[in-house]
Amino acid sequence: MDDEIYKVSEKVAKPIDNLKMLSTRLTEQFKKHLINHENIKKDIYKRFDFLEKHMPVYRSELYKLIEKSEGRLLIKMKELKENLDNNLMSNFKVFDDRMDQFSELVDK
Repeated sequence: MDDEIYKVSEKVAKPIDNLKMLSTRLTEQFKKHLINHENIKKDIYKRFDFLEKHMPVYRSELYKLIEKSEGRLLIKMKELKENLDNNLMSNFKVFDDRMDQFSELVDK
């Protein structure tokens, strides 16, 4: 009887030991995962801090770039307006000259 109890207890003990080993491995893996997760979280916070510290500089550079672009755009628009005005004036002058020539021909 004792032998049978011993055999049954061995059969039951083996799966229990396997479960204990599996549980231990899972616990270790979970622990490593948590440590890795915390390290990644710290790294991300460091990067956010770096970006937040440099954001005013980036913002300032962006504003300067926008101001330069706006300045160039205003200059180009002014040049375009002047060229358009000059072109219109020269076209009106040519038109007036031709009208004068036509008028002289009609008067003769």
